[in-house]
Amino acid sequence: PGIRRDNPTGAAQWHDGFIEDTERLMLAIVHSAVLHDAVVANYVKADSYMMDGERVSGVNAVDMLNDQPINIKARMVINAAGPGAATLDADLTGQTGETVQSWVKAFNIFIKRPLFDGLAVGLSSETRHIDKDAVINKGKRFYFFVPWKGGTLIGTDYTSTHQDVDSTGLTQSELEGIIDEINTLYPGANIHRDDIGFCHVGLLPANNSDISVDAASRLLKHTQVIDHEAVSSTYGLFTVTGIKYTVASQVVIDVIEKVLDRMDIQAPRPDVEPGLYGSELEKTGSELPCDTRLYNRYGSHYRDVQELSDSEQILREVVGSDTDTIGAE
Repeated sequence: PGIRRDNPTGAAQWHDGFIEDTERLMLAIVHSAVLHDAVVANYVKADSYMMDGERVSGVNAVDMLNDQPINIKARMVINAAGPGAATLDADLTGQTGETVQSWVKAFNIFIKRPLFDGLAVGLSSETRHIDKDAVINKGKRFYFFVPWKGGTLIGTDYTSTHQDVDSTGLTQSELEGIIDEINTLYPGANIHRDDIGFCHVGLLPANNSDISVDAASRLLKHTQVIDHEAVSSTYGLFTVTGIKYTVASQVVIDVIEKVLDRMDIQAPRPDVEPGLYGSELEKTGSELPCDTRLYNRYGSHYRDVQELSDSEQILREVVGSDTDTIGAE
């Protein structure tokens, strides 16, 4: 209901999964790294590289909580700073060389009501889109409507941007553009500004072609890994620009193997991929907890939150009228 029926050609149903809380996934990866002896420093900004001749020997960093400088030495540095990578690499020679310098803004909107009766739906857009890598190029791309936390996530839309990478936000015209696009392809949504709860906004690496080209067509399709010793005779540095979560674990393995090879270190690839922090309950086959909300958010470590909430009444209460997050979290 509500879908335009001008020239329908068919539909398909499939089953998929999605991440309920991407922030907690990221934190679980960090926790897992710590369990394997990684030293993690949050709120630390890498300002520039430490140099020993033509070798990168570490980073000059700043503790952002107290504005104190920190010098971090390393045999090998991996620059995985996303949109900030080019800024760091520019300090090497005054120009970024092979490092990605162009970015496309990607954004989803969240509307505060459900659509499609709990189903996730993909609808082709009205805007023309050319994907040079597609096996069958239909000239359009999909917008996805995903049920999420009582509302609907819709996207993804893309625009070319000149904004500073440290202050990326959604403009008025971009917000109006995605609303118009959605209401055109699905009039039944009838979305207004007041329906929008929030927006997800981020940057994705793009090629350096003319920004007048459709932004989605400029997106890089493959992860970029630069061994600077091979391209510019700068030793001790790799720059990695990823493209999506789903290939991240394989990218990690590939980069580590390249680094070890450059350092002339032999290390066998592990036979079994280590489990993610919080996944222990699933592996043991234990009975799932009664509080599935906490379990979905924290995995097997939901008990830590539960025990803390049991210690004090105020920690069992939600922190606001528009959230289910409790004080213990």
